[in-house]
Amino acid sequence: MRFSPISLLLLLRVSTVDSRYVAGLSAPVKGVETTVFANITHQEDEIKRNETIASIGSELPEKRPWSSAPIRGTISSLPALEVNDMTTSIGSMAWQALALNTSGCHYALVILNSQQPLAHFIIRHSSLASEPFVVINLDRLMKSSTKNIFDNVWGGSNPICRAMLIDVTQGVNTLIFGFLETAKLWLWPDARIVFLGRKKSAVWSLTQPALRNTLQPLYLGLQEDVLLHLRYKSISLRRNLGVVGNNSYGTKIQEDEDYQKIIHVYGRCLYCNNGQGLVTLLSTWSLESKFSNVNHSDSKNNLQGTLLRVVSMPLFPYCDYKRNTNEPASIVTLRDSLDMRMLTTVSTSLNFSYEVRAPWDGQWGIPTNTGNWTGLLGTIQFNKADFTTVMSTNPQRNTIVNHERVYVADVMAVVSLKPQVLPPYLVIVKPFTVEVWLCLLISSILWCMIMWILQKTRSSFSGEDGLLLSETFFLGWAAILENPSRRHPANTTAEMMLIWWLLASLVIITGFKSSLVAYLTVQSKTKPIDDFRDLVSQPGWKWGIEKSMLTGGPLSYFKASSDPIVKTVYNLLESVDETEGLAKVLKGGYSFLNLKNDVSTKIASYHTDSSGRSPYYVSKHGHRMLSDFGWGFRKGAPFRPGITRIMKPLDRSRINRFLGRGDVTTSRVTQNRREISQGDQRLEG
Repeated sequence: MRFSPISLLLLLRVSTVDSRYVAGLSAPVKGVETTVFANITHQEDEIKRNETIASIGSELPEKRPWSSAPIRGTISSLPALEVNDMTTSIGSMAWQALALNTSGCHYALVILNSQQPLAHFIIRHSSLASEPFVVINLDRLMKSSTKNIFDNVWGGSNPICRAMLIDVTQGVNTLIFGFLETAKLWLWPDARIVFLGRKKSAVWSLTQPALRNTLQPLYLGLQEDVLLHLRYKSISLRRNLGVVGNNSYGTKIQEDEDYQKIIHVYGRCLYCNNGQGLVTLLSTWSLESKFSNVNHSDSKNNLQGTLLRVVSMPLFPYCDYKRNTNEPASIVTLRDSLDMRMLTTVSTSLNFSYEVRAPWDGQWGIPTNTGNWTGLLGTIQFNKADFTTVMSTNPQRNTIVNHERVYVADVMAVVSLKPQVLPPYLVIVKPFTVEVWLCLLISSILWCMIMWILQKTRSSFSGEDGLLLSETFFLGWAAILENPSRRHPANTTAEMMLIWWLLASLVIITGFKSSLVAYLTVQSKTKPIDDFRDLVSQPGWKWGIEKSMLTGGPLSYFKASSDPIVKTVYNLLESVDETEGLAKVLKGGYSFLNLKNDVSTKIASYHTDSSGRSPYYVSKHGHRMLSDFGWGFRKGAPFRPGITRIMKPLDRSRINRFLGRGDVTTSRVTQNRREISQGDQRLEG
């Protein structure tokens, strides 16, 4: 039966999958050509599949097709379909299963072609509802030119929830699950997914990679008797078509109406079997009774010991670990840090285990020219980890991971030598600043020149002897040095000029003496470097940054900043490791940039004596260039809401208390000093 314009609300026409999305991967991989939908032919009692996936290169972590299980055949050469009472009963039951507790959802129906009687009923039934509803005809999908599958399936909006009924009564194949992968079903773990098809296909359907994040999918399994009754209403028609007796599946088809009017409801426990999934029979529904709800296992709050993969970079006090081997992406052993305490709390509450690995390239993660990412972000992008620990966020990174804020971001500190006592030869000039000395010099020169010009003019009219230019200079500086000359002009003009200069000299001398006494009492030191402005103002100064910082957020900040001071710092920036950077600081004329909490802990542990003295000065303010720190989850991770629920109270209380009291930092400094002391004792022994 063909759909009428009234009953067919919306028929999507979608063609090929965007070539960025490759089967089995949840991350975009640019530069990859792929034939996503397979051309599949069906024969009874045979498995025949023809999938074409072009070579995707060695840069991908794995090649995984949509399916690796047998494809069930369907009966060919079907006559015109009829909608009967059985169709109405099953369609009504399927619609109730889909719409249960999903008020306000965006609904979608997926069918293989227009020759499906259940689809007709469901569309007619849904047309009475006020909720958004779309129909995806996969037969027409292959022949159309629309490419934006994602927006068309989900309406291009952000509905409260999403629900999808997938009619596989004609058989399941990779076309259906390839479509679900392309429609990004894995982005919404809470989506309501209901399959309707053969009972024998339940296990295979519910364990497909396209459903890897779906928390509670349902499969309504029908007996072969029921499926045949849906297609052939009269028993005489079934006998004439030769479908009475033992069919190709070995199922006995009754010649009367005594078929099993039962729907077997299957569900999948996502975290059973150590996260591999387990399909179980949840309930059986009679078509002659009312719809009844089914109980799923609590997948959100109990991960049942599932092993989650964590990737992390060391950044104390947020996360720190010890490498077990020097191999790339090796498993590491966490040391006491905020993330270790957080992981312990969360894993205990949600009942999961975890393993932590270093990123394969030892980087935080920056985008490459191909659109892929390195470091932590690349590991998540290629689905090699479930989440990362401490990392900062920005709009680019949010396209790869879902970020959950945990900590206030650290600031970039400038490490330099502590301010030094000024050398003795500066004692005579230190009481005044450079500006005051320049003003004093210019004022004395101007006074001497004016005095000489006035006396020269007076002598030209009166015939008296005037002052030489050198005499006026000696006269002016003698007053400043408190050794006034005994010979001075006797005219009124010169006397008034000299009186004012003596008063000015008195003020200058008094200020100089008081400043000199203060300087000699408390010796002045060089000005500390507290920010980037101080850094670039130092003549002949050099600076460097911890090399791993240029593989993450700080690099993005430097490149995007329009501040001329930041640009100057970036243009002259050296990439060094922490040991080398601190060694250069000790030689003078050099500053080292690193996140404040991390570098302060290292200095307190390894570069501070028992009296608390250290040659290093860590800037008080620092430069804020990173947004909030937190954990990054792979897109669509079904366990993310449970972890977030536990992390939020810790963010507001316990974690901030740890940071405020320095609990983690104090413990680490004490431990590091103890290890150094024990090492020295072994050397002495």
